[in-house]
Amino acid sequence: MAKQIAIPVVAGMIVREGFILLTKKISMHPDTNDRWEFPGGKVENHETLEDAVVREIREELDLDATVRGLVHAQMNEYSFGRAMVAYYACAPMVSISASGLDKLIKVEHTLILLNCVHTLRVLPGTNEAVAELVLRSKMLDDIQLC
Repeated sequence: MAKQIAIPVVAGMIVREGFILLTKKISMHPDTNDRWEFPGGKVENHETLEDAVVREIREELDLDATVRGLVHAQMNEYSFGRAMVAYYACAPMVSISASGLDKLIKVEHTLILLNCVHTLRVLPGTNEAVAELVLRSKMLDDIQLC
């Protein structure tokens, strides 16, 4: 049997004051439904990965962001197919605080302490990407200063 081609997907990791932004996944697929994930989605044919993550954050959060760098990449297998997910550290283009971010986001989003992400039902790759982001402290410091 031939291997299925992986769908390119991006995820934006927005960190502020020790909190990271997650969204609640609502899906018809039982292996992804009702799980927390980063804002993001499928890459469109004409886009770079960086352009896709900026677009997805704008669509999901109504927030303009800049990409700070690739943090993690992982192939995820689901019952409906494969996804190659690129996790990017991103920063909002406006100065916001963790307490003020809730005014910009929808009900299905939450801010959670970085060291608490592992306590949630998350999509594959989420905990690994958070661990990698924490290891890259320079990138994390840059995001906290925005």
